[in-house]
Amino acid sequence: MKKRPDLFGAAIHYEPFLFPLLSEIPGGERARMEKVRTMFAPAVGLAKKGDLEGAAMRFMEGAFLMPLGSASTSVDPWSEIWRDNSRTIPAYGAMTPFPISCTDLTHINAPTLVVQGSETHIDTAMMADQVANCLGNAFTIRVSGANHGIPMRAPAQFARKISGFLKTTN
Repeated sequence: MKKRPDLFGAAIHYEPFLFPLLSEIPGGERARMEKVRTMFAPAVGLAKKGDLEGAAMRFMEGAFLMPLGSASTSVDPWSEIWRDNSRTIPAYGAMTPFPISCTDLTHINAPTLVVQGSETHIDTAMMADQVANCLGNAFTIRVSGANHGIPMRAPAQFARKISGFLKTTN
């Protein structure tokens, strides 16, 4: 979208992970480091020991603000999906953040929906708010009582919000 904004008639950003935007926000870097310390570091530690399944489960617990140890007993199909995807942990950890700034976002003119949970990580909320602020043409929806697991825990509600937005862009 950054390189060819003209190709998009509408955009939906679900709790966007655009870490470079945090450097433009007061307190953003501190919020990012807190997530690294509490969510990423424990998963990385397990991955370095060769426990990719444990790393995946710890990462999911952190992402979805679940109690420690609960991901492996989560309602199927989720725990099975997370186990199957545990092999992707090293590649995910090796990725570098996509370089983007608020200035880059100002070139996007497509109607935009930013969706976030009211109970999400502070850095995630900060990134979502920054995306909406930078775009200028964005509509933000905060899903009450939800966090990053909205599509997993309330897929029908999530789909209705997106469908409703897309109907307004036609």
